Amino acid sequence: MALRLQIKPDPQHPNHPTLNWSQVECSCNAALYWISMPGIDSNGQPALSDKGNYYCDSNKVWGVNCWEMDSLEGNKHVMKVTPHTCEAPPGTYSPQCDGKGPFPPSGYSPRKGLCPEASCTIDSRRPFTHRQKVKHTIIRNLLL
Repeated sequence: MALRLQIKPDPQHPNHPTLNWSQVECSCNAALYWISMPGIDSNGQPALSDKGNYYCDSNKVWGVNCWEMDSLEGNKHVMKVTPHTCEAPPGTYSPQCDGKGPFPPSGYSPRKGLCPEASCTIDSRRPFTHRQKVKHTIIRNLLL
């Protein structure tokens, strides 16, 4: 089965996309996430990943760590928000990041918060709008 997460941008509100998770079944994980590419190596240079590009994430999937913010991940039965931090500031070399996120996990949807039923707060059989506000700080030209 092909994974089908549909994201429809709203021209009036580009940071509030409409999502359709109706085809994302159990055992699948659709994600909308942000990473602080490129990862940085121990010499302070952009780190080339195992795949020959500059991809990085908090799980070091292709060999390079960096900060990651999972704005939304899950399927039509559950939704989660997960901030991942590293032991060094973004834009610097960090040999270790918290790939699993904070413990206990943050941001899980309540039991009837999101599910494929009309009785749920969000009926995942239908498209829904995702809104998320991010507070940030700029230090040394880095968005934190």
